[in-house]
Amino acid sequence: MVLSYAPPFRPLSGIRVELLPLEAVQMTDEVGKFVFSAVPSGTYWVRAGGGNYGMDSIRVRVTPWEPVTVVFHLDALPVIRQAKITTQHISRWWPPDDLFYLTIVADVHDEDGLLDVKEVRYSFADLGIEGVLIPGEQPGRYSLRLQDKDLGLTGLDALLGKPVWITAVDQQQRLSEPVRCFVIRIVQELAIPDSPKGLQTAGPRPVLRWIPATAGYPFLYRVDVYRDDSGVVTHVWQKDGVPSSVDSVTVETDLTTGLYFWTVSVVDEFGNEGRSREAAFRVP
Repeated sequence: MVLSYAPPFRPLSGIRVELLPLEAVQMTDEVGKFVFSAVPSGTYWVRAGGGNYGMDSIRVRVTPWEPVTVVFHLDALPVIRQAKITTQHISRWWPPDDLFYLTIVADVHDEDGLLDVKEVRYSFADLGIEGVLIPGEQPGRYSLRLQDKDLGLTGLDALLGKPVWITAVDQQQRLSEPVRCFVIRIVQELAIPDSPKGLQTAGPRPVLRWIPATAGYPFLYRVDVYRDDSGVVTHVWQKDGVPSSVDSVTVETDLTTGLYFWTVSVVDEFGNEGRSREAAFRVP
């Protein structure tokens, strides 16, 4: 029989089983069973696995009229269901240098359970850059956000068009099929907040206007509003998916008296984004 590696030991159907050196082949049935009949006396290797399961072999000796029972517990290989790499360009007033980040996200599955996933690795093989993603709150999701200097770079431009390979490793040190992603774009074309700004006074539902970005590719805007209470910053409102043809939005919730700032971000179709500098205003 061929069963799963981890309890409760599920039967595995459709697994290829070989009897060597006879080169006989059987596939397991719906209850994980396989049978080789009329096997001559001798010593053989029985090998099972393939596809999304690791290979395993068991050596057996066959004597006349003595059935031999073989049970495999195959390790399911981890699978990367989805992987994505994006960049973030953040402009700011102080310090004046813009920030550039790279974010890698991978969704991983393992038939033996997520506890069997030991780690998820990334590698820019062309540049000799590699590391490990961090598990998040969402089961099976691993991610990492890196600044250009964390990668030993003075900018992210060196990564454009370069493949990053994502690989999951299980507790038995077996590897998933690697998934290849690319750094597609670093958003340089930013919108500029126009009103309100410079601590201007605004109503509880202000109209936020900006000077549009001039990008030669499809994109949408995202607008974020934050409240600043003596340095304690709270995100209070967001508008996603604003068409690139639009240059203003109205805050759709009442802002109470206080100090606020807002930003407008350019977000392309791949999730790369460029965020404007902050524009501050007051609600009396």
